[in-house]
Amino acid sequence: MPSDDEYVGLTKGDRVSSKRYRSATSLWTLLLLTVMLLVAVALVILPPALSKANDFSQPPEATQSDPASKMSQSDQISGVGQDDPPSENEQGDQSPEIEQSDQPLGKAQREQPPKTAKSSQPLTSDGVSPTVTLKKYGVIRGIYENGVLAFHGVPFAEPPLGELRWRPPQHGKPWRPDILDASKRKAACLQNPSSIITPEPWISEDCLYLEIYAPIDLAASRATLPVFFYIHGGAYKSYSAVNELLDGSSFVHRTGAIVVIPNYRLGAMGFLVHGTRHNIQGNYGLLDQVFALKWVHDNIAAFEGDPSKVTLAGQSAGAQAAIIHLMSKENSKYFRSIILESPPVPLPVKAYSQGLAQTVLVAKHVNCPGDITGGDGMKCLRNVSGEAILRAQKMIKSFGELYLDRPELWGPVVDEKLVRGPLLRGFQDAEEVPLKPIMWGVTSEEALVFIREIHHQPSGFLMYAYAKLVFKKLGVDSKRLSNLYPMGFRDTRTIISNMFTDFLFRCPTEWAINQMKTAVPTVWTYVFERAIKIPPTNPANICSEHACHGINIPFLFNTFDAFNASASKVDETISRHLNYYYGNFIFYGNPNGKLMLEDKLSQKSKIPYWPRSYEDKDKYQNMVFQGDGSLDIGGRVRKDRCDFWYKRYP
Repeated sequence: MPSDDEYVGLTKGDRVSSKRYRSATSLWTLLLLTVMLLVAVALVILPPALSKANDFSQPPEATQSDPASKMSQSDQISGVGQDDPPSENEQGDQSPEIEQSDQPLGKAQREQPPKTAKSSQPLTSDGVSPTVTLKKYGVIRGIYENGVLAFHGVPFAEPPLGELRWRPPQHGKPWRPDILDASKRKAACLQNPSSIITPEPWISEDCLYLEIYAPIDLAASRATLPVFFYIHGGAYKSYSAVNELLDGSSFVHRTGAIVVIPNYRLGAMGFLVHGTRHNIQGNYGLLDQVFALKWVHDNIAAFEGDPSKVTLAGQSAGAQAAIIHLMSKENSKYFRSIILESPPVPLPVKAYSQGLAQTVLVAKHVNCPGDITGGDGMKCLRNVSGEAILRAQKMIKSFGELYLDRPELWGPVVDEKLVRGPLLRGFQDAEEVPLKPIMWGVTSEEALVFIREIHHQPSGFLMYAYAKLVFKKLGVDSKRLSNLYPMGFRDTRTIISNMFTDFLFRCPTEWAINQMKTAVPTVWTYVFERAIKIPPTNPANICSEHACHGINIPFLFNTFDAFNASASKVDETISRHLNYYYGNFIFYGNPNGKLMLEDKLSQKSKIPYWPRSYEDKDKYQNMVFQGDGSLDIGGRVRKDRCDFWYKRYP
């Protein structure tokens, strides 16, 4: 039976290889303790197992028996030919079902490092800690942690301090001949505490670092692995790559991919606007993300990663940023597929005048007179302490977009270079959207966390009336809104949450994908309905037992313990299912992978085939991770509501 850390993204042969490798490791320990008779038996079994172990991470196209191996890489990743049924001699009992385990899915115990032979490859081990040699910079020493190779706090840019504050990221300096210690996490970027996110234990302006996780037996592999590059959310003002929720260890175990998570500058430090109207300066947080992507492209081979097989992913604001990079012809060449988790795409981006007005207010609060378009005012701001900037940032309440600016006060500015306009508008001309596989998911109660953050107690008519007023000022038909979302007689926070969930998350997803259905057919969507019980000690408790914004994260990374929450067997199953589909998508550009093509015909798998959003002509389909733990194929929910909101989109 496969264990909890089965590599779901690999082929059946690869899975057997990884299983045999672990068996061989156990035998090696037993050989030292057993009698000569068992030694003789083991010597017969062990060599073939070890030879198989070296092949555990063969890339998908290397498996000759697989029909996908007969296609070009571009065909595989674009989805061309992936629905062709396999030939009869290729069929077999290859069901990709995920086995259950009686063991809890908590973080794996730290393992003893394998004794890896020295080789010409840049990834090596001294038996105590893994080391990587980067040609441009020097040697990095990581750590064996939670059963994976972890490299914490890997610098991808020069610290943005002093004169480098509010400037594009710069290449870091080599550290050779010293060895860089990457065994401990670095600080999160400067930020004010959030009321719904556990505060970061350590913040600093010196924060441009990566968290990198890789399979523990990577050095024994003869193949490079795909990369999962994940941009965290937090409304561009909070959160970090070092948050416990984003520990990539379990994800690496289950998928076999390399995980890279970058920090990027937040709030005023990352998105303060200056310069002139013809030379707008800002969006430094986005530039940090692009710089990190380029760093991965140039250096991930040293970690046995394949720079041509990067999947860009993001959650919330991180997903918005991923869309911005997708729409950039220059930046989109650094990844081959994309995963979007809960991007609130209708939220406005700032105009230059709005961003500059914010900067004027910040300068006023910290007593920096002068020209903030690039003269003495900016020189003064660069000399102000980071703590003073954070205090000034808290004083900014709006940038003038009628309520919808509040969720992301410190988001991107339209600079006509990286950000060209509202995000939804980018999907209007679908021919301009790069032809890449896209996975796009939302939760069923996205907005509830934001409503409850404002109103902790059950609310009635007044709050409902205020929500209607907000939408009326946005030009929404108030009477029609009341018909679609009737108030009822109970807590109105739920129905108001439904309004904003549909308007900001569910309906724009359907709208954007409908725009792309011909030009970009390789799109898969999902709705996540499962919730967990969050204890009162965690600020996210306001969404306990609700499928709020971000609830998919602990399922994705198997980090329930970061919520101080216990995962039930149902939670564990959903977590494995999510990792299974993500792993296949990262490896093959298709959440079904190779084996699922057979299961679509044979119906042998307990894991359902996930159709493309418009695989069945004009019928919209998505995967539903249901609240009871089951999986189902759904369609448009409350079509009348989304048709109503479509009128508000470009």
